[in-house]
Amino acid sequence: MRIPEIISIPPRRFWLTVLGAGLLLRIAAVVVFGNVEQPMLYEYGAIARHLVAGEGYSTPFPALHPYIGIERTTYPDATPSAFTLPGLTFIIAGVFLTVGDGSTGYVLLYILNVFAGLLAVWLASRIASALYGEAIGRWAAVLAALYPTIVISTATMGGTPWYHTVMTLAILLVIRAAKTHAGFRHAVVAGIAAGIWVLFRSEALAASGLLGLWLWRRRSFRQAASFGLVTVIVFLPWSVRNTLVFDCVVPFSTNVWLNAWRGNNPESTGGSFNRQGNSNWYDAEIIEEITATPVAADRELRIMDIYRERTLDYMSRNPGAAAALYAKKLLMFFTIEWSDPRTHSMLYAVPHLLLGIGALAGVLLLLRRRAVLWPLLSIIVSNGLIVAALHVESRYQLIMAILYIVFLAAAVDALLRRYRKKSA
Repeated sequence: MRIPEIISIPPRRFWLTVLGAGLLLRIAAVVVFGNVEQPMLYEYGAIARHLVAGEGYSTPFPALHPYIGIERTTYPDATPSAFTLPGLTFIIAGVFLTVGDGSTGYVLLYILNVFAGLLAVWLASRIASALYGEAIGRWAAVLAALYPTIVISTATMGGTPWYHTVMTLAILLVIRAAKTHAGFRHAVVAGIAAGIWVLFRSEALAASGLLGLWLWRRRSFRQAASFGLVTVIVFLPWSVRNTLVFDCVVPFSTNVWLNAWRGNNPESTGGSFNRQGNSNWYDAEIIEEITATPVAADRELRIMDIYRERTLDYMSRNPGAAAALYAKKLLMFFTIEWSDPRTHSMLYAVPHLLLGIGALAGVLLLLRRRAVLWPLLSIIVSNGLIVAALHVESRYQLIMAILYIVFLAAAVDALLRRYRKKSA
């Protein structure tokens, strides 16, 4: 049987088919898995509600996690927060301000998720095309549009479609800046996108730094410096706000030590659930200390000091165990976060493992071709190194999945070319 070249399909027909299929699958995911009565909005929604209520960027800590041992009725008054970055929070708050905090607002958030997800499909395709050719770009579009967990992420409010969109936009603009002699203009636009990316995920600053180094090598120091400066300028107001509110430097968010403790304590598996199979948020002694922390403007920082002291104490007393946990978390990040019961389903595990194996094959293939790997591979590796210092969650892996798909597309294209060659 002869398989036609994907590049032979007319562009209009190709994109109508791929994006149409992606749209239908995402709508189906929302219908099956979505909740328009009261979806879990996590800390983003909690802070958004305080913003809309005129209480500023604030929340009771730990906001939407009563299952860790603090009942909603025992929450203290809201205090200033930098627990989460503002990107997704502002989107949710904007929807609430526009149509209200109810079913209409939740439906609108799902609709925005759908279109953010479809935009990420197109952006990932353009990245693959810019680096490896139009055929691989088209396969990336097909795979990103159909990949099950990326589709299902549209029906959640954890921000994955938005993370995919801002990340792929920044990467694509850096690649385009590296391919042009138009001076710093392209680098400035790329810097704006990267700065917005940082306002969604703090790891984006390290990733942007690596992209800046690549831009310097490919083009010029002037373009790289312009890119880096604009990136910082975009997220700097958030850092200034935090510094003024807390009277100390908080560049991104306050949750670093909480996440570090979740992956570095005696009961940690390295993942998002502890050895007893419970969410790794919970520790009775820490919860007791949290509830005793006075309600004041610096309450969130004091709570993070509790987690910092516990984390550093564990690591200093157990350096070998901490090092072993780091290695385990790194392995989990690049395979499966097996502490999470949701990842035990074959519907998750099989596609995820196939994606990882296929992406690795694509990387090796592109290495042999001396193709450009840095813009994508540096981001995946740097995220793995950072996450392994904290704790692994399946959603952290899912954020990287759209970059894995670009490498998988290269492997799929090569496999089909070999098949056609043998069939000829």
